[in-house]
Amino acid sequence: MVEESRELIAERLSARPTEVVFTGGGTESDNLAVKGLFWARSAADPRRRRVLVSAVEHHAVLDSAAWLAERHGAEAVLLPVDGVARLDLAALAAELAAHGDEIALVSVMWANNEVGTVQPVAEVVALAHRYGIPVHADAVQAVGQLPVGFTASGLDAMTVSAHKLGGPLGVGALLLRRDLGMTPVLHGGGQERGVRSGTLPAALIRSFAVAVDAAVIGRPAHAARVGALRDALLAGVLALVPDAVVRGPQVPDAPSCVVRRCLTRRCPTPQPASRGTSRSPSPAVTPTPSCTCWTARACSAQPGPPAMPVSPRRRTCCSRWA
Repeated sequence: MVEESRELIAERLSARPTEVVFTGGGTESDNLAVKGLFWARSAADPRRRRVLVSAVEHHAVLDSAAWLAERHGAEAVLLPVDGVARLDLAALAAELAAHGDEIALVSVMWANNEVGTVQPVAEVVALAHRYGIPVHADAVQAVGQLPVGFTASGLDAMTVSAHKLGGPLGVGALLLRRDLGMTPVLHGGGQERGVRSGTLPAALIRSFAVAVDAAVIGRPAHAARVGALRDALLAGVLALVPDAVVRGPQVPDAPSCVVRRCLTRRCPTPQPASRGTSRSPSPAVTPTPSCTCWTARACSAQPGPPAMPVSPRRRTCCSRWA
């Protein structure tokens, strides 16, 4: 049952069955990708301490990078995005050109879960691979919403999760190239190519495979239906609240979008994150110079160029993760 499910998931996501590593969900897959690739790459070449992630990643990626910076000597570099949350490819290219032999990995989410922006995954892969740097993408929000093919994407690792597809909680996968070195986060029985130990939940995995199958086959109809609902929602909100600001593309790349009635403000100087007590910014976390900070608490009517909202926990561009 498990191997049949592995084959079905691989077929639907255009991967090889041996590239499907089952995990406990998207968060575990992201942790395994970021930490496992960093440890493997830095062990092979101690110069490779830099971890590049976009400033709008899911916390499973952002917090993993921050943890590596705090505990394992990594340098987490936040790549800036534009006003619709799309990665600044010029900033990535500049970072690669300046530090190509120091970078362990790049992680960029395929589709943003809040505003529907799809990242230029193919371009990111092409840039990083010039320097021999592996690329991971969190595709949890992309599968079932967009055409997703692991092999065609050129990615080295890709996260998927069952519960975003109508499947059960507690199961997901990391699609991982066979020839890519990976240090395990969990140790034990050596299951899943020795990368992810633990007894596999056969029933959950079978349900996961059925959900992937249904989501991929039904994607065109689902995307059209949800896209129409999104367009109706946006039109209704803008009609009732003319000064509402749409965060993300005016026509979102993925059929999901969030409308926020806030304008943006720039952070004039980096501020340490605070949660009751003051903490100094971590020197190991490096925001790129063009990165704009915005938090929900900073919402105001001050004019300024559009910048992407970042949750109060993150404050990523200003200083570090809270």
